[in-house]
Amino acid sequence: MSEVKVFRDITSSIFACVKASPNLRAKYVPADADKGSASIAIGGHVMGGDNQYDLNFEFDPAAGDLSYTLVKKSAYLPVSELCSLLERTIAARASASSCHPQRRSARLGAGQINLANDLQQFGRFNPRLVGALRRRSA
Repeated sequence: MSEVKVFRDITSSIFACVKASPNLRAKYVPADADKGSASIAIGGHVMGGDNQYDLNFEFDPAAGDLSYTLVKKSAYLPVSELCSLLERTIAARASASSCHPQRRSARLGAGQINLANDLQQFGRFNPRLVGALRRRSA
């Protein structure tokens, strides 16, 4: 199984944000390299089960290309789900000015800020949710 997905116009900062994104739940080995392997967990499960994709990745900063090659996946996990997840995460990080672009209040905890930002970036933003998170952390 060697399906390849290439993303163009990727900067080093976008790649760093993608690797650190809580949306992917990914483990990159080696963590600070431009080439290696990655495991991406899907759903509410932990790494190492039947719910993960194993990939090889290669980032070419000069060309701005980031490629993922599928090495292994569970039979019930569709490749389209992985592609969609990667596309949404890269698009969100590419359109943001930093890894955490929309910090609203210093009183929010880091996890609550990430949750509110991710919900807003992926179109599931609910103003009442952010208000509730703010009241909870006050």
